Amino acid sequence: MSTEFSELLISAASAIGTLGAVGAAFHLSRKTDDIRNRDEERLQRIHSLNLLPVLEAIHSDLRASFAYVIFSDEAPRSMDDVSERLNRAIKWSQDFEELSAIESLTAASLLKLPEIPSLRISYALGLLRALRLDISRFSAEHWADPVPASAHKAREWALAQSTASDYIGVALYSLSQVAMQESIVPSGAEITGFSDDIHPEASTRRLSLASIVARCFRGKRAGAGSQ
Repeated sequence: MSTEFSELLISAASAIGTLGAVGAAFHLSRKTDDIRNRDEERLQRIHSLNLLPVLEAIHSDLRASFAYVIFSDEAPRSMDDVSERLNRAIKWSQDFEELSAIESLTAASLLKLPEIPSLRISYALGLLRALRLDISRFSAEHWADPVPASAHKAREWALAQSTASDYIGVALYSLSQVAMQESIVPSGAEITGFSDDIHPEASTRRLSLASIVARCFRGKRAGAGSQ
């Protein structure tokens, strides 16, 4: 009977040990997942802050280019007008491709952002690269009536820019929510260097000086009272 009881105790202890090991492993796994999730959120925020100025510059450029074509006072009436618009379009496409900031918007880079904004940015960049290719291939000389054809093409390009601008604009708003940029804007005190958070030793020095002045003042009052 004592042998059976001993075996029962051993089995129970073994089961408790197994449960304890499982519980510890589960706790460790959950803690690891929490740390990984926090790191991913932090990485998304850091990358969002890094890309916001880049996207804002591209967005502003697209809106300006679109407005020039759509809200132009006059439609092109001559080949000179057509040439001017084509030259502007070609210059835009060259500037866009040579923009060093575009290099930071790689697929690997976008993968670090939240899914929906990254997909919108990726689609917008695809539209813009297709637009650049279309601009480089266009030649007014291939049309029987090049002036209206070029005007139509310019509006088509402007609408493509507007579509890309819309996608980037919405992505910008989403990233600004992730980045929480307002929370990291330095205060005037931090910029000038008078913040106790940045220079706590300065606060200590001010307190020490105040204590010395207070002691001197009390000493003078005590001396005056004794007289």
